[in-house]
Amino acid sequence: MRIRWRSAGALLTKDVKLQRTAFAVLVLFELFTFATFEAQFPAPMRLTAGVFLQGIAAIGTFVMAYRAIATEEASSTIQFLKSLPLTNDEIYGSKFLFMVGYVVLNSAALNLIFFVSRPLLPWETHPLTGQAIIIGLVVQLVFAVILVSIATLTTSEKAIWVPFPLVILLLNAYTVLTSDGNPITGATVFDAILGSWQWYSAGVVVLLAAVIVAVVRQTGRKTTLVA
Repeated sequence: MRIRWRSAGALLTKDVKLQRTAFAVLVLFELFTFATFEAQFPAPMRLTAGVFLQGIAAIGTFVMAYRAIATEEASSTIQFLKSLPLTNDEIYGSKFLFMVGYVVLNSAALNLIFFVSRPLLPWETHPLTGQAIIIGLVVQLVFAVILVSIATLTTSEKAIWVPFPLVILLLNAYTVLTSDGNPITGATVFDAILGSWQWYSAGVVVLLAAVIVAVVRQTGRKTTLVA
């Protein structure tokens, strides 16, 4: 990949300035959603509030990934950027770098607020664990890479449909893996995955890096974000 980090930094700065208000709004919305759900959950479910919070982060990941591409499509920014002394890798690669940075910052903000406010909550919850945070972060990275990849190679209009089948697949996979009545892929498989979660997480991150490189190279055959 031909990326000059000074140029990539300038593109990232542009995206940060465009989306910083949206970032703050999304964090507040995620916290509000988390609080309203937790207030309705029974006591046993509230104990795992920290794990549920990792799932709530998907709201921000979806909205920000969509905004990061849709705003470029609507304003024809990509065509303008291509007229500047910027490489194709810098233009498209910066979108992935921006989303990776967003996912990390969003996760950090939510978990930090939860950690600080947990003693003040009117219900009992288990403390946050590194396992929950890292696995949640990796899942969000997968979500972000899929969304940006589809939006980059096609359009953001098509990427908006990704969350629905993805959520259904995840729910079905979780049901199968944790089902005691399944003789082949029962809870033991799920436990085995969790037992080596560090290695699985590292493997997924390496795979995502390879996907990003492949997608950015593929964009060399495109002239705009619009298919």
